Amino acid sequence: MALKEANLVLWSARGCPWAQRVTLALHETGLEHSIKEIDLQGKPAFYNDKINPASKVPVLQIGGKDETDIDVPRIPESGVLLELVSDLAKLRGGRPLKSEDPLETAEARYFVERYLQLVQPSMGATLYQNQADKVPDLINGIKELQKLLASRMERNGGPFWHGSAPGHADLAVAPFIGRLRLFQDQLEPYRSSDLGKVFRKDGQYRVFADWAEALVTRPSWSKTFDDQYILESTAARIETMRASK
Repeated sequence: MALKEANLVLWSARGCPWAQRVTLALHETGLEHSIKEIDLQGKPAFYNDKINPASKVPVLQIGGKDETDIDVPRIPESGVLLELVSDLAKLRGGRPLKSEDPLETAEARYFVERYLQLVQPSMGATLYQNQADKVPDLINGIKELQKLLASRMERNGGPFWHGSAPGHADLAVAPFIGRLRLFQDQLEPYRSSDLGKVFRKDGQYRVFADWAEALVTRPSWSKTFDDQYILESTAARIETMRASK
């Protein structure tokens, strides 16, 4: 297969933040692609057998057009795909999402890892399990992210981790930060907490707030994030998960 010319098909779901990592990356790099939208609550029968036995999105298909195409690569996992999209962009003359400097790449991966360690668990506990007592942990995680952002931006002078345009580290975290920003005054327990303070541009979280705003005002964001749909679908999922406890 000529990897440089093969068409790209992304199996995705518009409500999934992990899938949005990759749709953002595809738009930011300008790679031509098509989207196969999947209903995560009612996936087609072929999906597990032919697309991803883990039954998850996203999956990037390299070549072919749909599930009837056999013997084409289908790569799952959003973290893997962020780097693959960057490599494909470089191969095809577009803008890569990661540095060629191995140290800078390691620092970007560390930033994402710290987000997953410090913020993501608290986000799940507060949002889906209604553990309001975990909101301070969430905010403390954001404080550490801000320290990393501030240090990085002092060096590169741009609004993003990667400088003047978002890259691997920014896009890996953006879908979750964008949701927190949307949910801050819409969903409990955030509406009754201090979470909204971290998105104020005139307070102690100014660096974080500026970074978040820069992410959600990119053209790629409006193409991949439907505020009303995300809010309604998340509220429905929260209700289902809390009722099942």
